[in-house]
Amino acid sequence: MRVERAARRGLPDGMPERALGRGPIVRRIDADRVVVALRAPIGAAPVAITTRRVGDAVHAVFQPSIGTGPRREPVPWHYVLRLPGPVPTDAPLTMRIVGLGFDPDVDVDVPPLP
Repeated sequence: MRVERAARRGLPDGMPERALGRGPIVRRIDADRVVVALRAPIGAAPVAITTRRVGDAVHAVFQPSIGTGPRREPVPWHYVLRLPGPVPTDAPLTMRIVGLGFDPDVDVDVPPLP
């Protein structure tokens, strides 16, 4: 498993919530890690399973959690994920978010670090 930390409610520092209206957001931390932010029900955060390289993209694989009770408004969650191998910080990176019911899976282009 390449998950560094379990789901944390809220957004990481410097990430505006309004940006999540368009889908998941991915930001680089360094050559080995990224942070993925997404919206999910308050009592049912998805579980990050693994990351794997498939061609030129890195797949972040999630499993939805089953919530109980009434369906609630989604809230922001974020995850710190280890990449399957180092990606130079000046190289482009495409992350595909897999397993959360997006049809099709969502590809996010992650800009290089400054």
